[in-house]
Amino acid sequence: MAERLGPEPHEFQEQVLEAIEEIKSELDTEVANENTEHKWLKWLGVSTAILSSTAAIAAMLGGYYANASSVAQSQASDRLTQFQANSMKRHVDESVIIMLKAQQKPVPNAIKEDLDKLARDRVKIKADATTLQAISQYDLRQHNYFSYAITALQVGISLSAIAVIARNRRIWYLGMGLGTVGIACMIFAAASTSIAAPIIAIHQSSNK
Repeated sequence: MAERLGPEPHEFQEQVLEAIEEIKSELDTEVANENTEHKWLKWLGVSTAILSSTAAIAAMLGGYYANASSVAQSQASDRLTQFQANSMKRHVDESVIIMLKAQQKPVPNAIKEDLDKLARDRVKIKADATTLQAISQYDLRQHNYFSYAITALQVGISLSAIAVIARNRRIWYLGMGLGTVGIACMIFAAASTSIAAPIIAIHQSSNK
């Protein structure tokens, strides 16, 4: 009986087909993995761009509120200076009245009218100073909220960059979490702005 020198033609054909199917399966797996990696890298790029744009907006708004806080505080200081000057002038007029009464002399109507005007101005100046100080503190608080947002967004952007280098989705997820915190701080600041806007508008209209 003759020995077999190799597989039969149909067996060889089956082996070749199995090998082709195995190679095809490996290629399909590699393509699927590449597509998956390409998708999450694409989303990483989009999300990082969104965080960068949001951080720029937060920086602009934070700078605005920092300047607004400084202006309001400066105006409040001016009002307090006016309040002190008003008090000094009122003390002078009262001293004059005391001296005139001590000398049994009549008090001029001009001094009385000046005292009445100083009393009215004193109330308004004090109210303005108090309101401006409150606005300054509010603007400073808003600035702090946007500063927190900028910090969270910048850390999120940095982690996204690290995720690209390390090809690690978990780092990207962490960065997106911090970015979400930053966006939440901005939303909270915007909501509190809409609440305080009527108060600021009333104050500004009263000063016109």
